[in-house]
Amino acid sequence: YPKVENLRVFDFIRQKKDEGVVKNTGFSFHGSPELLEEILNNHPDIDVVQLQINYLDWEDSTIQSRRCYEIARAHNKSIIVMEPIKSGGLAIIPKDAEDLMQAVRPDDTPASWALRFVAGLEGIFMVLSGMNALEQVRDNIRTFDSLTPLPLDEHAILEQVVKSVRRNCAAACTSCRYCIEGCPKDIQIPVLLSIYNEMKRYGDITFPRVHYQHAVYGHGKAGDCIECGECEQICPQHLPISQIMKELAVKFDT
Repeated sequence: YPKVENLRVFDFIRQKKDEGVVKNTGFSFHGSPELLEEILNNHPDIDVVQLQINYLDWEDSTIQSRRCYEIARAHNKSIIVMEPIKSGGLAIIPKDAEDLMQAVRPDDTPASWALRFVAGLEGIFMVLSGMNALEQVRDNIRTFDSLTPLPLDEHAILEQVVKSVRRNCAAACTSCRYCIEGCPKDIQIPVLLSIYNEMKRYGDITFPRVHYQHAVYGHGKAGDCIECGECEQICPQHLPISQIMKELAVKFDT
């Protein structure tokens, strides 16, 4: 943010709005609620804020989706939602969690629950959903064609789902890949974090070991990490990547 201010970025986009080049201005945000409050206080003419919001991060102590959402709404900003399904992480959830959903809405997918959660919030201008298969497109269309916001009893179900997902997920990586560019050892960090989750979830290293061998071929290994902290500084999820690399190195590099 200080760099943005020093470069007078907000002045530039304000000028373009005054010139009629753009109709609305906004920014994508991954920081703390306190920083968001500071930015919106300093730049009240901003129209839209893009926030990471999903039911898993809603009360997360690091992402703090709810607090960021409430600050944006307190400043009367429209909101674009990114990561509503947490890069697919909420499309495939533990079986006990999915069973809770299907008991109430047997025809709805876990992804549709995630989309309905964010779409039902006040002030949501747009929901960005990453889709990579035709059936996912169809499911998204079905969800929004007959959008039904979550009632209180379904919010209660999601609270139980969150507990289940957290029990089964060791590193909440969204595969944004911001960390890779700055890694001096060319470690494919998101891939290794996915392998780490796989190892933790299933308590077995047979298949994770095979996946690990593919992931490090031509790239850095977990044990090559020098703990420079570049990845952790840029990680939107604030993950303890260096510590996880140590654990992976012990499991797969020896």
